[in-house]
Amino acid sequence: MVIKLKKLTMQNFKCYENFTINFSDTVTKISGKNEEGKTTIEDAVNWVLFNKLADGTKADKIRPHDENGVDIDFVEILIELDMEVDKRPLNIIKTQNQDWVTRRGETEKYFKGNTNGYIVNGTPKSETEFKKFFSEIIDEELFKFTTNANAFLKLKTEDRRKKLFELISDKTDADVINPKFEELRELFESKSIDDLISESNFALRGNGKTNKGYKGEIDDIPTEINAISKLKVSVDVSDLELQKNALKEQIAEIEKQEEDNEKAFEEFSKFSDDIMQLKFKQSDIERAAYEELNSQKREIQKKIDEADRGFKDTFSRHSNIEMDIKRLQDNIERKDAERKQLGVEYKEFQSKVFDENTLICSMCGQEFPEEKSAGYREDFETKKSNGLALMYERGMKLKAEIEKHKEELATYEKQLESLKEEKIKFNAEKGKAMEELAKLPQQADLSTNQEYEALTAEIAKKEESLKSMNSGADYRKQLKVKKDELKEELDSVNTQISKADNSKIEEEIERYKARHKEVVQLAANEEKKLMLYEDFKKAKIDLLTDEVNKHFSIIKWRLFEKNIQAEGYKNICEPTYKGTLYGNGLNAGHKILIEMDIINTLQKINNVSVPVFLDNAERLSTENIPSMDSQLIVLKVSDDKLKVEGE
Repeated sequence: MVIKLKKLTMQNFKCYENFTINFSDTVTKISGKNEEGKTTIEDAVNWVLFNKLADGTKADKIRPHDENGVDIDFVEILIELDMEVDKRPLNIIKTQNQDWVTRRGETEKYFKGNTNGYIVNGTPKSETEFKKFFSEIIDEELFKFTTNANAFLKLKTEDRRKKLFELISDKTDADVINPKFEELRELFESKSIDDLISESNFALRGNGKTNKGYKGEIDDIPTEINAISKLKVSVDVSDLELQKNALKEQIAEIEKQEEDNEKAFEEFSKFSDDIMQLKFKQSDIERAAYEELNSQKREIQKKIDEADRGFKDTFSRHSNIEMDIKRLQDNIERKDAERKQLGVEYKEFQSKVFDENTLICSMCGQEFPEEKSAGYREDFETKKSNGLALMYERGMKLKAEIEKHKEELATYEKQLESLKEEKIKFNAEKGKAMEELAKLPQQADLSTNQEYEALTAEIAKKEESLKSMNSGADYRKQLKVKKDELKEELDSVNTQISKADNSKIEEEIERYKARHKEVVQLAANEEKKLMLYEDFKKAKIDLLTDEVNKHFSIIKWRLFEKNIQAEGYKNICEPTYKGTLYGNGLNAGHKILIEMDIINTLQKINNVSVPVFLDNAERLSTENIPSMDSQLIVLKVSDDKLKVEGE
């Protein structure tokens, strides 16, 4: 696609009141002093096409202003842009007008906002329609990058890299693999090279907190061995063994005393168990007596509940019928009133007579012909007869409905009387049951139960005998305390003997030494992997950089650099000219060469030719202005007034 600017007319746009520029198909040179409006020309083109200024900012400062910086209101901003798109003419007129409105009840107008209008090849379009129309010609971002290199260079580093790598999107890790890296092929099926480097670094160094990695473990193991070695002791255990045997003998003696005391305790326990069994039997009798009493109470309560439910159900039905009666009474009253009113209307309608005056013409004052008059009289009588018939029919229908409601009312009133009797009956049943419940005792009476009384007497006798027996509980408690003390002392002696045995400590030290050897080997393996990964990454970096740079004629992109503070490489994206970075000591002329090379390349790759604005061209002498494959608009500072020259 080839886009060229042909002519630009500006009215009331920024510093231009009325100005026209004709563009050359090849190179248009625009020179002048600072603030003469050179950059404004590029702003105007971008405002028409994308509603933005050349630097991509919002176009909110385009209205002309006075010497104090105050905007001039009530003037129309107009730009007419003539272009060629693939040699087809395209005329675009864009206007901007202020929207002034008057609030209700006020006389002073206030500014509501700006309104943009478009006319494309003579056809008016809304802002949305124009945006869609021009986006189908060329994407805004593509136009921005291919018309002004600064737009591309101002991108963030990662965004610039992403755009450049789109040029070589067909290159993958597989393109880098050679025999040296063959073992990585299978790994790349599920992981990237950065993933593999991250895994090895984590294995070596951990996360610095909960996991120190192999290197941290290698550093920690000597410290652990030193700490364990300090636990070694040198003690003569013969005295401790004698003390241990003596304590065992004392514990055995106490256990014999506990066994003798246990026999006496068994007899005491047997007597206690007999009393407990008698009390169980006594409880069974009590439980049976209370169960019978509670059963009687439940039966009576059941009668109370049934009577209560019956009363509530009857009460609910009674209330519903009362509401039905009230509804019927209201219907009867309403329909009876309607019937009476209908009777009055019937008599009034029946008394109506034909108005003879209606047979006289209102225009000429003469009577209608007899035939027409007879028709009017007949029509009147027909309508009167039909009206009376309808009123009679409605009256009879109301009468029938009233009679039906009265029959229903009589039925409901009979039901109401029956329900009143049911309520009385349920109340009586509930009262009788509650009297029965009140007569029952609160507790079961066991005074006449001979078995219960016999058990009570036997329990009392056995409990009296038990008082004279000794359970041996206090003595048993004393033996236990003494035995626990001896066992605690024995545990202390055993601990001392155990500490004097250094064999376990030696085993632990050997285990740490074996682990140290293992971890050293694991760390070496990971470092070997890292070396391979870094070599691969360097090879990939070289490949990607070479592939990107193939697309450019003058510049070489530097996409990676050695990470000084850490291992590996960090991502950059800087153009260079003969090895010098764009932003690091390169002179103005060489910077322009870089910018033009970027634009030429992006235009070729995207198969477009769009106008290129070369701003601050005073950095180059006239003979050094680069040759471009597209239309070039050169903006240059000079000591003269604004001048436009075409080649």
